[in-house]
Amino acid sequence: MSIIVYQSVMIVKFDFPFWYNTIPLTISAISLFMFFKELRIKNEKIKNVILKIAPLTFAVYLLHEHPLVRERLYKFIVNTCAKYNCNDFLMLFGFAIAIYIVACVIEAIRRKILYSIENKFLKNDTQFK
Repeated sequence: MSIIVYQSVMIVKFDFPFWYNTIPLTISAISLFMFFKELRIKNEKIKNVILKIAPLTFAVYLLHEHPLVRERLYKFIVNTCAKYNCNDFLMLFGFAIAIYIVACVIEAIRRKILYSIENKFLKNDTQFK
């Protein structure tokens, strides 16, 4: 019993700064939001890329943090790293980029399908009025 209590206290003690409802994390999030709110990008190519990717980003978060996806994804990453002995930062960064790109593609496909369905029903709806 004491081992369980000790482990739960250690988890709370060391995981607390990374919880989503802490004051430092909230201040950091607000500061980051304010920084990007005031940021002006003058390069049109970069601005266009950001404008195309930005709407997909929240879906990337939702997709890779879904409990079923997260469990399988992390197991895949851990197994791959164990198999190929990839303890370096570049390999983990590569996984992060790959996850982001794949999730963006999935979200872009989902949006195209749903927009085409929505447009089809809107066309049919206006014909009957």
